[in-house]
Amino acid sequence: MATKRTFFSFFLISALLCLLVVPNSVMASEKPAHLTLASYTQFLKAQSDKSSLYEFSKLSRQQKQKVVQSLKDPSLLKMDIEETSDTVEAASTAAYGARTASPLFKTAAYTASYKAAGFTTTKLTVYVDYYTKNSSVTSVKSVRGVVTKNVNPLVSISKKSSKSWVQNNRAYGRIDWQWKIAAKNAGIKRQTAYGTASGASGGSTATVN
Repeated sequence: MATKRTFFSFFLISALLCLLVVPNSVMASEKPAHLTLASYTQFLKAQSDKSSLYEFSKLSRQQKQKVVQSLKDPSLLKMDIEETSDTVEAASTAAYGARTASPLFKTAAYTASYKAAGFTTTKLTVYVDYYTKNSSVTSVKSVRGVVTKNVNPLVSISKKSSKSWVQNNRAYGRIDWQWKIAAKNAGIKRQTAYGTASGASGGSTATVN
């Protein structure tokens, strides 16, 4: 009788251990470190902006698998970058208490789009707001940095520092972005935008470390 009770107790303990272990294993498989084509597709479906899902759905299966492999690559900071810039003019003469035919306030924007295997995963935009008078840049009001898109579940990006200045009749704004891949520091991307009195704009992106 004692032997049967011992065996029954052992069976109950084993069953409880199985119940505890199996859910943890399932949870582990759902972590971003185990990113698969199926799990990434589900991740895109859960995003409020469906444009990335649409872009991803147009790829071949081979291309999709290449994207997923690229997302897990620790050399993400070396991804292809597509650069775009623009300047928006806005009349703001009231701020100076004077009237002029040309706008005094402008905003220059510079966007860096990061691509994994041709698929856009991340977009970072730097805005520099500045004042002009006639053909001169007079001062910088502010610099702003926005993560306009990030559909890589392994990557998190935060603003580390910012700086603005006027040089060579250009208004500059700079943001240092701290990248983390799978919660580990992956380096800093320094992104700079500039604008001129005439409305020309541009920018650059460089890896700091």
